[in-house]
Amino acid sequence: MTTLSPPLGPVKAFIFDLDGTLADTIFDLGSSVNAVLGEFGFPPHPIDQYKRMVGDGFSALALRAVPEEVSGDSNLVGAFSLRAAAMYKEKAIVTTKPFPGIELLLQELAGRGLPVGVLSNKPHPMTVDMVARLFPGFPFVDVRGEIPGKAKKPHPGQALEIAGRFG
Repeated sequence: MTTLSPPLGPVKAFIFDLDGTLADTIFDLGSSVNAVLGEFGFPPHPIDQYKRMVGDGFSALALRAVPEEVSGDSNLVGAFSLRAAAMYKEKAIVTTKPFPGIELLLQELAGRGLPVGVLSNKPHPMTVDMVARLFPGFPFVDVRGEIPGKAKKPHPGQALEIAGRFG
């Protein structure tokens, strides 16, 4: 029998992921990558398949998206990744929107004085832009995406930095 540790106390702050947690981003992401696959002469993937391809940053997504027979060509994968990131930056908020109830949840947390942050493996500038566009005026304490030289989730480094900003 497994016993659970007692809770550490009341929750005092929240750090949310962006993609698939705060916002439904999969269609715009998958459509953008599929468009670039077509530009490179590769077949597209069903949009639902992207749900299993995301989560480790855009470079990892690019590697998973290209056909296996070219995945070892780092120059091609790098060029594909840059083009796909540029395409997604242009089309990031075509259908993307907050999940139902998220805005109400964020308002409730702010109303209770609880600090809120966002941590994503999406590139940092894109994360900041998307959060600002999807949740205008919400007082996030910190919003971070993938920052060169810093470990990506699930490594706890950036989450701990955000928690430090919460005090």
